[in-house]
Amino acid sequence: MDGRVMIATGTERCKTYEEATEMARGELGYPAPGVKAIGNLRGAPVRSKFVPYDPVEDVNKPPQCAMQFVIAEEEELFDGIMP
Repeated sequence: MDGRVMIATGTERCKTYEEATEMARGELGYPAPGVKAIGNLRGAPVRSKFVPYDPVEDVNKPPQCAMQFVIAEEEELFDGIMP
């Protein structure tokens, strides 16, 4: 998952900005523990904090480091909702 999907479109960008503004003003709290806000994923990201999460950009940086990639044959958390 890549956090840049939170600002990929104008609609997503506005939603992220509005949520961050409401949280800064104390009008919106953190998501409830265990809530299913994205597909079947338990828990929800704070949109504005998730934006800089882009691990795909760092995959080639550690030249002498072992990495593990898990490719799920039957995805059960997102059900095809991610682009």
